[in-house]
Amino acid sequence: MFNALVEKGIIRKEYAIIGNGEVEQILPSGKMKFDASLFSSSELESIKYIAGKFKDMTATDIAEISHQEPAWKDNIDGKKIIPFTYAFGLETV
Repeated sequence: MFNALVEKGIIRKEYAIIGNGEVEQILPSGKMKFDASLFSSSELESIKYIAGKFKDMTATDIAEISHQEPAWKDNIDGKKIIPFTYAFGLETV
């Protein structure tokens, strides 16, 4: 999915050295503007809340928080895809 978005110019991938290794960063391409009309008022409130909660954190900080969630803990063995239903039971947000 990410590769298709890169090919369409919606996002771009960059690689950076952080800590002990290289990480892939997924970034907006800057070619598209945010279209609030695509979201309901409750979705926009959720976006605003999450952006505010994580605005001062690094990707490493967010990863560490996400690894405290049952979604991560229940699926890390075997590197399973995390079902979307876990989104409704997040504990750290």
